[in-house]
Amino acid sequence: MEIINLVQLTDNNGKDWENAIKIYNEAFPAEERRPAEQHAQLLKNDPSYCFYIIKNESDIIGILITWKLDGVIFMDYLATISNTRNKGYGKKIVQKLQSISEYPIILEVELPDNELAQRRIGFYERLGFSIVDTNFFIPKFNNPGEKLPMYLMSFPSPINKETAEIIIKEIHSKIYGLK
Repeated sequence: MEIINLVQLTDNNGKDWENAIKIYNEAFPAEERRPAEQHAQLLKNDPSYCFYIIKNESDIIGILITWKLDGVIFMDYLATISNTRNKGYGKKIVQKLQSISEYPIILEVELPDNELAQRRIGFYERLGFSIVDTNFFIPKFNNPGEKLPMYLMSFPSPINKETAEIIIKEIHSKIYGLK
């Protein structure tokens, strides 16, 4: 069995950073992507922000971005390089995070209005995540005035609406800079 390592980046210098940003830019649409400069600033200035490269032996095969919030880990981005997709690496990465996390994990996914989004939701459900029964949106990074409706999912157990609202307020203020 191949070993998956999460290696936390500490600065925006070098080949690992360049490769990580390339994977990030290729994996996510512009409306869901922060500019690389914002990631660099967060790395330097926000200890709750964690940008990991995923290594299989010595090769970078993906990225994982998380935030340490009040009593939860928010899994912001997960992506693998194209030639490793559908080979079980995403599952191994999430399971690795689940095994090392001291806190429940929250993530956001697109609404199930296309096959890829439906598959993504199913992927997380098979890993023990539950859809949170609440309304949630993120601002579009390429047009911050517009809202992008999303689902929240939680692990290891479902969360109620009251808890979800507290988490959403922190996600909106800390991660997206919304009031």
